Amino acid sequence: MFTLGNFEKIGVGQDSPCHSTRPTAMLRSFERHVTVTACAMMILATGHYAEAFDRTSYLGRSDPVWEWNFADPSSIPKLWFEGPFVGNGMVGAYATISSNNEVIFEIGRVDLWDVRLPKSDYAENRLYSDTPRLGCGTLRLHALDDNLKITGGTARLYLANATMKLSLIATAKNVSVTVLDINVIAASGRPEILYFQTEGSAAVNFTFTPRTTDETRSPSTYVKNPAPNCTSEIVSEDARLRLGADRASVTHRLICEQQLLAGGGFATAIVHEVPEGAGTDGNAVGTTTGTIVVSVANSVPGGVPTGQSATNLAEAAVGSALTDGWETIHAAHTAWWLRYWGQSMVSVPDAMVESFLQLQLYKAGSAMRCDDSTCWAYDLQGPWFAPSRWPDYHWDLNVQMSYWLVLPANQAQLGYSLANMVQRNLPTLAASVPPEFQHDSAALAANTGFNQKSTCDSYLVTAVHNTSLCYEYFNASNGGGPVQLGDLPWVAHNLWLQYRYTQNITLLREVVLPVLRKSMQYYMHLMTENVTTGRLHLPAAQSPEYATAPDTNYDLALFRWGVGTLVHVATHVLPDLRGDPDLPKWQNVIERLTDFPTDSETGLLIGDGVQVSLFCA
Repeated sequence: MFTLGNFEKIGVGQDSPCHSTRPTAMLRSFERHVTVTACAMMILATGHYAEAFDRTSYLGRSDPVWEWNFADPSSIPKLWFEGPFVGNGMVGAYATISSNNEVIFEIGRVDLWDVRLPKSDYAENRLYSDTPRLGCGTLRLHALDDNLKITGGTARLYLANATMKLSLIATAKNVSVTVLDINVIAASGRPEILYFQTEGSAAVNFTFTPRTTDETRSPSTYVKNPAPNCTSEIVSEDARLRLGADRASVTHRLICEQQLLAGGGFATAIVHEVPEGAGTDGNAVGTTTGTIVVSVANSVPGGVPTGQSATNLAEAAVGSALTDGWETIHAAHTAWWLRYWGQSMVSVPDAMVESFLQLQLYKAGSAMRCDDSTCWAYDLQGPWFAPSRWPDYHWDLNVQMSYWLVLPANQAQLGYSLANMVQRNLPTLAASVPPEFQHDSAALAANTGFNQKSTCDSYLVTAVHNTSLCYEYFNASNGGGPVQLGDLPWVAHNLWLQYRYTQNITLLREVVLPVLRKSMQYYMHLMTENVTTGRLHLPAAQSPEYATAPDTNYDLALFRWGVGTLVHVATHVLPDLRGDPDLPKWQNVIERLTDFPTDSETGLLIGDGVQVSLFCA
């Protein structure tokens, strides 16, 4: 059972403008859409009022809480969207419960992708075999107590400092006792590290099962990567000193290394440190208290070799974390999150709505960072992982929508992860249009890997010129099929908002303008003129996940906004563009582009001749 925060539960008075008598909401997913309509909002920023403001208590009333009892299977969080989660923009974990004594943590890292890039060995020009997102593995903590039977548990996600706490409860003679507490963080400032602290009367063992790299929808011709190679041992005193562990402890060390056929790979290092004399059970260590540090390192992030061993990187990160210890790392982690929450605040007089908002802000801060430690754009899964038929980025809604929240929340730094990705991949975006347009145009497929390449299994791409290469292109005379043309312009709109909120002229010149200019130029190559009316029209394309039609409102809106924005920049923002040779072309489009298709029955249409008759998810 999952419970969103409740104002009454923490004693907010009846006279408080934030008091709500609405019952606590029971939700099974963080992804439920909520329309926020509030009669009043209190916005507290920095300054005099913030000095006396207890932000931790304020956020605490939105902390999600879980309670489960094994006698009621429906109360147990078993699926990826039912349990608590932590992330630091690079690594992440979410918790589920599988049995009376086992807590499962799915470990993920955002830049674990296969790297069968063009012209590399085994590349097939297919997204789901060349560059799919890859999983790391599953950490299972087993609680052992010979005297008590574990009957249930609780969990709380402390939003203020992004700490997950799970407690296992045992019952004897009608008395319930907490036998194990597990505190977990994805350490801010240490992008590879997940830090676990356990305490209680129950002993703890752990096992780790690595994910294989062929769990995505690969074609029959797919050549598998090598199987993961794992080693596990009780560490010697010399090794404990090298890892930074306390000499008066027993340490269980596990390393799993995944090599990739295209070169490089990633590694997971786990060290379990427990008091001396706790005893061992095979390769697992049982104890009443302890520390577990997990590090996931990648030697080919973004397909770029680091020149270092992933195993060495993972072990070094674990050793550094053990040397500094939980208190130091948790204090730095808490400080990061308090700075994050201090950027803005919105209070809504509805407990469920406000809790939902805080959870989305928490998820954004967990999923995307752009600082010295990590800067990776948010895909469909973020730093978490679950086997999926969509191990990729979706550019026809998902990515753009994921970034909308961060700018009005005064978290513009998070948005630079998207800008950096697009800037890095500008050559690939240009290669996504047919060769005759690549000198001045660019496009983006609806779904891609981290390199944003259009591949022949991307959604709605077309093979042209009788080659094995596929592009964002529609040409009926050449056997072309439907296509989505507006996804890169929509990304350009996100980048424009990033500029508008930050007024970063370098971002405008080096990222926003190149993407916007090239995406608008591609529309201009494909547009046609009605010789009778003189109006400009766009070819048949898909309004995302709905229908294909000429002059979709999706494309017309983006085209009209894009050329209008280019004219605005050239005439009001960057004086050196006033003589740009393309300026008259942009102004011509504004003057002559056809109106949005409408009819008298439904108003705005999806596109020319296509009404809205159903609603997509």
